[in-house]
Amino acid sequence: MKINSKSKLSATATVVEFIRSLYKSIKIIIVFAASLIGSEHIDNILYIGLSVLIALLIAHSILYYLNFFYYITNNEFVIEKGYFNKTKISVPFDKIQSVTIKQNVIQQVLNIVELEIDSPGSNKKEISLKAMKRKDAEQLKSILMEKKDTLVDNDDIEIKEEVKIDSNDNNPELLFKLTPIDIIKYALSENILRGGLLVISIAYGFYNTYAEYIRSYLDNILNTTYEKIANIGLFFGIILFIAFILFSITINIIIAFISNYDFTLYKNEKKFQLEKGIFTRTSQIIPKHKIQTYKWTTNPIKRLLGIYNINITQTNASKESKKNGSILIPACKDKIEYFLRNEIFPNNEKERYIVAKTYKRFFIRHIIFFMLLPLIGLFFININRYIILAYILWEILTAISIYLKERKLLARISENYLIKQSGILATSNTIVDINKIQGVKIVQTIFQKRRNAANIIVYTASEKIVIRYINFYKAKDMYTYILYKTETKKSL
Repeated sequence: MKINSKSKLSATATVVEFIRSLYKSIKIIIVFAASLIGSEHIDNILYIGLSVLIALLIAHSILYYLNFFYYITNNEFVIEKGYFNKTKISVPFDKIQSVTIKQNVIQQVLNIVELEIDSPGSNKKEISLKAMKRKDAEQLKSILMEKKDTLVDNDDIEIKEEVKIDSNDNNPELLFKLTPIDIIKYALSENILRGGLLVISIAYGFYNTYAEYIRSYLDNILNTTYEKIANIGLFFGIILFIAFILFSITINIIIAFISNYDFTLYKNEKKFQLEKGIFTRTSQIIPKHKIQTYKWTTNPIKRLLGIYNINITQTNASKESKKNGSILIPACKDKIEYFLRNEIFPNNEKERYIVAKTYKRFFIRHIIFFMLLPLIGLFFININRYIILAYILWEILTAISIYLKERKLLARISENYLIKQSGILATSNTIVDINKIQGVKIVQTIFQKRRNAANIIVYTASEKIVIRYINFYKAKDMYTYILYKTETKKSL
């Protein structure tokens, strides 16, 4: 691809733009059709109206394609579009956060892909090329990332007329690929109630929208079945609960397959690349030098199945790019997780760590708030055996949760790395390279000062990490060391 040489989208962009515009016009069509109810010539008016609309959409789609251009200059990527109102969007290479290739069902049928460019303060819908041949999209993505890396490495370097693509980029090494069994394991090890509750919330919203139409129909059914359900009693409740659990698991598995179908992770010397999706195919680059934090999570079910969830956050300066800045690698096996962690943060397990444990007094607040306050509330309500049973169950679960949280909450710091561990049933470990920390702050409240405790807040380019209620002197040592490392890096 040459400098300042304008390129066009695939000709199938006209089809994609037509479908997109038609979808956006559905509300107008519904309102127009509703306004004609009762008219004597409704059929003729609808026919003429829809014909005019389709003709306008076809004309718009063709003009959209003919007036859409993209090209690269020495220091930025440019999009020009529009036929009545001309728009020019310029993205400097050093402002590009990520370049993502996606492919929805329609694009799969048309054998094209969508390329999205994410930058600080950008509107993702504007910086998008919705109809490219995959070969062209892959080439453009490699060029953009290559130019960005070149500018980051040396601001004074002269960008050449042609950009050479590293041969390793076209032949990356396959790291691992999720099988259908892996996706099922991932679905079973997540919150099994989430899928069912999601469907219930959607159904509830639908019911509220069409309550008047649905209520009369349901009332007839409920009136005839209520007495039968009441007679069955507890047995019906147990059956209903089991059915809800099975329904939730099924929904979880469906969602997991839709979002992680054919999940594949590749690697080369400088970056990782993942591809996934069934309805919308996504291809995403993860440059190693942009990785800020690495979190690996497990729980009792995941440990039994021998899998981890991995979350990687990248340098991310905009709210719009937050979604692309965090990447989930699900159902990752032990060996792959260990390899990835040491590939991104070498020798992290060989380093000697200083452990800072959260004070036990930190959990007294949890006991007061979650255990004692509900007890006081019992004096202000009518108590029966069900309320007492629910309260006892609440107290037991709360006590177990606080105990598990107290055991797991800690921080470890070494010469190069900071690790925070947390969790209740699940256990999460977040590791960050101290050299990539952008700022650190030590906070001590009046109550913490009396207990000789403090909080540490660590800022990276993608998120902040809070380490709560640790020994003040350990917190001060951590603060001083991290500040020393960050200031030393700035002076280099």
